[in-house]
Amino acid sequence: SIDYYGNWKAMHYQGKRAFAPVLLNAFQEGDDLCIYTLSDELKEYKNTTLSLKLMDFNGKVLSKRTVKGEVPANASVVFCKEAYAEWAGSPANTFLLMTLKDEKGKVLSEVVHYFNFPKDQQLPEAKISYKVKQMDGKCEVTLSTKQLARDVFVEIPIQGAKFTDNFFDLLPGESKKIVITSEDIKKNETINLKIRHLKCLIK
Repeated sequence: SIDYYGNWKAMHYQGKRAFAPVLLNAFQEGDDLCIYTLSDELKEYKNTTLSLKLMDFNGKVLSKRTVKGEVPANASVVFCKEAYAEWAGSPANTFLLMTLKDEKGKVLSEVVHYFNFPKDQQLPEAKISYKVKQMDGKCEVTLSTKQLARDVFVEIPIQGAKFTDNFFDLLPGESKKIVITSEDIKKNETINLKIRHLKCLIK
């Protein structure tokens, strides 16, 4: 999952997300949408709040609700069950944003659940806006979009550069900052930044 030059491939970033200490996962089981919490923490979380928000690819909120519950230590359990048909009415152009917070409001996990594979989705040709703040050894890139952009890939022509995140989904209305570090990044030298996602390429 890491190439010869030390560049992280998409698998490496996804592996990092999949092995987070606390994770949410949703599965269809019969007529139910079962939402699981998976925790490797050795302490339980009481009085947690799960926020469910169904959105279309343009950012319109179609339905939402919150569920209270507990996250047991070192376990995988069903946190709640929902009627699958109520949330998956338009699987080609909607997603479910699941956010779990502790009693102090700290985000424990935030995961996007899709009801279809990408090949069966009506993905928009999202335009990604970005701002770059560059200094010696580091480059900060802030991205935003009005529509869903799946599997965003940010690339610079420097081998072995480290990214705080990459190959991620950028949600409509969301602003996300990533930091790229390398000794070869210079404050006064322009970087040829490329941003790709599943639907189009931004040069």
